[in-house]
Amino acid sequence: MASGRILRFSSVSFCNFPFKVGEANILVAAQQMGCRPGAIIFSNVAAKEEHVRRGQLADVCLDTPLCNGHTTGMDVLWAGTPMVTLAGETLASRVASSQLLTLGCPELIAKDRADYEKIAIRLGTDKEL
Repeated sequence: MASGRILRFSSVSFCNFPFKVGEANILVAAQQMGCRPGAIIFSNVAAKEEHVRRGQLADVCLDTPLCNGHTTGMDVLWAGTPMVTLAGETLASRVASSQLLTLGCPELIAKDRADYEKIAIRLGTDKEL
């Protein structure tokens, strides 16, 4: 979901990927889209407290469209980090929208992929937000 434009503007991204070959593929694809080296950091699974604390380091959380963050999404929001989502057709793809509506943050629910990108870049680059 993260487009090259979002990756070029990212300061730090945190990912947990279970397979080392997947990490290499993600790094190659990100560099091809203009992401600067070192902007993506892969982290190990951590205890709940550390996991939530990590969420505070991000400018924005990019929710995945096919299967939303569910518990992880709530952890990020609880840490105070905004989360951008794009609601889909299935229950699993609408969870984050429901969370954001309940919390009074409908402006973080994108209308389409272009809107998702626009919201993510604004949150990642505007230090006043």
